Amino acid sequence: QKVFVEGNGESVYFVADDAMKPMGMNRVECAKMTLNFKQNQVKRIQFVGQPEGRFIPPQNIKGDEKQLEGFSWRDKEKPTKEEIFSRANFKPNPPTVVKAIEKAPEKPKTTVNKGGVKPKVKAKSKKL
Repeated sequence: QKVFVEGNGESVYFVADDAMKPMGMNRVECAKMTLNFKQNQVKRIQFVGQPEGRFIPPQNIKGDEKQLEGFSWRDKEKPTKEEIFSRANFKPNPPTVVKAIEKAPEKPKTTVNKGGVKPKVKAKSKKL
């Protein structure tokens, strides 16, 4: 799954080594970014354009830097899976009945020559 962010994208993510020991925090701002997910985990972030970012070692991380400005988690307001899927079970509007269009009269067949398009019509000769 992918999420494409366009306009004032920001990301804050924590980096750990193979033993899951914290190495620091990456904080990046970019006009556009793509986040790739696998099993509900971010697997890759691709920054499009010129990102501005910095890596902060664990001992230098300040409390307010750990979160995006203005972000509030609001976990209690998060919908359950049942609520999400029940919203998907809505009844669609009945199909609209449309009258059939009458068949258009047949146009004469045409051929394309170097000089342009000329209709294929048999000429009748006149006797003088």
